[in-house]
Amino acid sequence: MNSQNPEYRKQLNDLLNKNENFIIDSYVNKNIPISVISKQLNVKRYMLWTFLKRKNINIRQYMANKYSVDESYFEKIDTHEKSYWLGILFSDGYIDEKTYTIGVSLHPRDKELLEKFKKCLKSDAPIKIYKNSGYEKSISRKNLEISRFRFKNKKMVKDLTQFGLKQNKSLTLEFPKIEEKFIYSFMRGYIDGDGCICIYNRKDRKNQIYKSFCLVVIGAEKFIKSMLEFFKKDGVEFSVRKAAHCEHTYHAATSNKDNVMKILDKLYENDEGWIHMERKYQKYLQIKEFHKNNPVNPKMVTSNHYSSVLN
Repeated sequence: MNSQNPEYRKQLNDLLNKNENFIIDSYVNKNIPISVISKQLNVKRYMLWTFLKRKNINIRQYMANKYSVDESYFEKIDTHEKSYWLGILFSDGYIDEKTYTIGVSLHPRDKELLEKFKKCLKSDAPIKIYKNSGYEKSISRKNLEISRFRFKNKKMVKDLTQFGLKQNKSLTLEFPKIEEKFIYSFMRGYIDGDGCICIYNRKDRKNQIYKSFCLVVIGAEKFIKSMLEFFKKDGVEFSVRKAAHCEHTYHAATSNKDNVMKILDKLYENDEGWIHMERKYQKYLQIKEFHKNNPVNPKMVTSNHYSSVLN
């Protein structure tokens, strides 16, 4: 029946008025989304929205989210799996505390990583491919494609903020408030987003080709400082320089072969065989194999190639 038909509108109003207590209790007291209530009553969402407005009830925009998710997932960071995904969110993710939106944007070649995240969250939200509007400048250049996994959940946004994830985090991000035993798993996620595992072919003075490795981490000043302190406990030091494109962003790097291998082994120690970005994991395996067959001569260790700029 047409929604503009007077008889239809009368029947609809009767239905809504008859279920007034149920609707208000479900929405206000039980925090059930309008989308769920509308399915239960078999009415359009906009009709319920209008009904609630007439009753002077504030509409929570975030509750319009139609995708499911395990909203308790980030209540505690008590596993290596959760620590890894926190690292992904710290690097290539974002939250919006006003609309309660959570999202991760990656290059389409890394879409499989978003599929893993979606599986862990037990979500039915889609992973979509978009043209980069310029907002995700760190992901790709303008007009190139990005893959994005996004959903809304108030509780999860609140849970993530307690671990240090903030809105507009690029300039203010600090190290997460989690147990030290999970830091390497967190850093694996962070490096999968804002880090680089590099393998180079170089020539020595005799014009012979040799392998050179480098691990680079990009982040805000406070984040990088805390990261350096953490790695220093294991005897690994990085050199640091400011990023050319952003005054408050720093590049921390080590090209010492032993240091690179030591960090990578610990990063992948608790990945359970699948909680990682596959293309970076394959680089780790290449370096591991080379390192196994070509022990490092202490006299020939490649030094760090950045001078330190952090106090």
